[in-house]
Amino acid sequence: NLYEAGALLEKSGVRSVLCASGEDAVSMVQKDDCDIVFMDHMMPGMNGVDATKAIRALGGRFDSLPIVALTANVVEEARNEFREATMNDFLPRPLEADRLRAILERWLPPSKVIGPQGA
Repeated sequence: NLYEAGALLEKSGVRSVLCASGEDAVSMVQKDDCDIVFMDHMMPGMNGVDATKAIRALGGRFDSLPIVALTANVVEEARNEFREATMNDFLPRPLEADRLRAILERWLPPSKVIGPQGA
């Protein structure tokens, strides 16, 4: 799933950094000036919900950093959990290029959304 997401992001002109765990994601956002985070729900160690809460607890720029749930778990209970964790949006798997592009256009300034339409 990591590589699938990375490949789709690359086709959309987005440089991505992949993390294998929630702890890695929390560490990475502090080191890299991210424009958006696609947070997998189920990861080894700290899950995506807890990682999102940890990122938000950092305060400052992390309060408004767009974090998008990336998951195959599409039931309403999971979506509520994502909202409660203050994730900004939801992208279901399997990933579809048009949905990914819509998320990028929703949360990034137009100058950051490059690449072909429907990439």
